[in-house]
Amino acid sequence: MEIVSYVVDEPFAESTRYFKIALVAFLSTFMIFSAVSFLLFRIKKKEAEYEKLVRVLGISNNEVEFSTRAIGEEYASGDYLLPLAFVTTVCLFGFSMLLFGADLVSLNPGKSNMLLTGMLPNNALIYLRERFRIFSENSNDRSHDLPLQMIEGINMFHKVRLGEVGIDNAQNLAEANVIELFLKTPFNPSQLVDWVAQAKLYVYFKEDIEKLRRIGIRTIFDLCPLCEHQEQLAQLAEEVRISKLSLEMICDRLRADNGVARLYQFHGLLSTMDVMKETSTL
Repeated sequence: MEIVSYVVDEPFAESTRYFKIALVAFLSTFMIFSAVSFLLFRIKKKEAEYEKLVRVLGISNNEVEFSTRAIGEEYASGDYLLPLAFVTTVCLFGFSMLLFGADLVSLNPGKSNMLLTGMLPNNALIYLRERFRIFSENSNDRSHDLPLQMIEGINMFHKVRLGEVGIDNAQNLAEANVIELFLKTPFNPSQLVDWVAQAKLYVYFKEDIEKLRRIGIRTIFDLCPLCEHQEQLAQLAEEVRISKLSLEMICDRLRADNGVARLYQFHGLLSTMDVMKETSTL
């Protein structure tokens, strides 16, 4: 009995392999191109925006130097060498396993995709903790979490970016140096001031924050005016079912907090600047 064998010709196999190699090289060097473009173009725009913001907010040079480093030092090119080398190496292995996994893993090429989790471990851990209770600690064994997702306007992307500057909960955000946030994060200054104002209110009221939001009090800017009127404060205490004594103590702490006064100043100046921008576009 004669056995006839057939050879399947794959005319595009070689070109497909070269295409995958080129794709791996392109994707792996994407972060390098992004960093170079940032250092050459974006950093100049960032410096101009920061200098304009310093002038508008009336921040003295001494205060800026005390609270933050110079922008050139903050974004020094030498600081990017090691992270870029690490990210590029990880991307090379990760994308190679993703695109060539079918050739390397005979049982299930999809298993190679799990290596991509190592490229963004913080994102994966945050997702698991929020998605599955089994990855969360026992709430009875710790103080109130004050999670950032309770701040209106903050999503997963914002949490990751804030985590890069050491802010992983609302207490950190409430006590953060706003000037440093202007410098080190890509977010709008007015948005940052609003988040910090929300965080300060959340730190004091914790789980009662939802009661305040239901009646239109979402930041310290909404609460502080009520602190000056005892009748309105008593009405607020009755409405949200919080003791008036607690509200008075919180009001006293807000009055004594220099950060609140500075936040009020920034809020007023930024609001004026936003109005001027809107007027100029009309």
